[in-house]
Amino acid sequence: MLSSQQDLHHAWRWLDQSLATGRKDWQSYSFSRAGIAAQQHHLASQPALQAALTRLTEEEVEDIDANPAKLAQFFAPYLPCIEQAPTLLAVLLVPDEAAVDSPPVMPLPFWLTNGIQGRKLEQIRHFIAALPTPARSSLEWCAGKGHLGRLLAFHNAQQNVVTSVVSAELQAELCTAGMALAKRHDVNQRFVQQDVLADDAHRLLQGVQQGLALHACGGLHQRLITLAAQQGTAELHIAPCCYHLHNAACYQPMSAMVRAESLMQLTRADLKLAVQGQVTGGQRVGRLRRQEVTWRLAWQLWHEQSNQTTEYQPLPALPKQLLSADFSAFCVWAEQLKPTPRLSDSPTAQVEMLEQAEQLYLEIKRADLLRHAYRRMLELWLVLDRALYLTEQGYEAHISSFCHYQLTPRNILISAHLKT
Repeated sequence: MLSSQQDLHHAWRWLDQSLATGRKDWQSYSFSRAGIAAQQHHLASQPALQAALTRLTEEEVEDIDANPAKLAQFFAPYLPCIEQAPTLLAVLLVPDEAAVDSPPVMPLPFWLTNGIQGRKLEQIRHFIAALPTPARSSLEWCAGKGHLGRLLAFHNAQQNVVTSVVSAELQAELCTAGMALAKRHDVNQRFVQQDVLADDAHRLLQGVQQGLALHACGGLHQRLITLAAQQGTAELHIAPCCYHLHNAACYQPMSAMVRAESLMQLTRADLKLAVQGQVTGGQRVGRLRRQEVTWRLAWQLWHEQSNQTTEYQPLPALPKQLLSADFSAFCVWAEQLKPTPRLSDSPTAQVEMLEQAEQLYLEIKRADLLRHAYRRMLELWLVLDRALYLTEQGYEAHISSFCHYQLTPRNILISAHLKT
């Protein structure tokens, strides 16, 4: 756990220097022929690392990529910043399993948790267990159906602590569903339909003791931090997620110190690296993930060939039902978004592109593994930017892991208490 302001400053400076020094390892993007060629050219200057990566099988790449400890162990002989990482980084890369693996002692009846998926339920349990003494009033930010708020209100009532929970959510249908659940289970929770980016969002924090956000995206959790600082909210407990969402094309640091001293200018594409961590989701999930990557690569190769370009052409998030269809259906979807000669009309070209994608798939996964060696460092850099901002606003802030990485890669918790 990082707690003192000096620790936070020291950690951020080390990370900034390390990331700036190694930027050619992690800022390149390999999802195109040109990208792969550029990565191989860069790796040629590190022949030992290049050879080690080339020896990895697809199964070994997947195993290392899903385990921060193995990722650090593999790259330590080749990347000085991994080998020389201070204790604070090692602790966050490899959480104390004894502290975070065991389910928290929090009896919850089955009827209260119906409808919450197992992994999400355990994340909520661990998040609540990491909170200090119950607050008299809590605001759940970007609440969805308010699962966190509902379980927190029930847990506090079981401890004979009188508390209230307000859950703020943009979508009216989720508010309605959440209110129905709160009423059914008789918990002290109410909902407010609110766009948290709107000018009047500050009203949500009036009279609230603590603000809570479990995996609120990028600019949304940053909005909670800035509004809470303006309103003088006593406590904040935030597990950040999706740093690239609701942010400008060029990242604007929150902390004045970070803005003044950083050696880097991060783009939205850079921020995506911080959330590329995957955890084991079973054979079917792994198969579908591989299928999607192969399809995207095949379409990228077609884009390059048919348009005589080396430019990477990104596609948005894929509707998951398409993964149950075939590659031709994927092509139709992609062509509607990105005008290009119709691959969907040529079964022969589809087979050719898929074969080429299969040949390049492992090269890309190996190249991505090198980038992923820096992803936890980049995420911690972003988390520290938020924590340092809070210290500049009069808070005592610390960061820790509230659950194990295998439960969720987004397991870092920022806790802040306003100094009196």
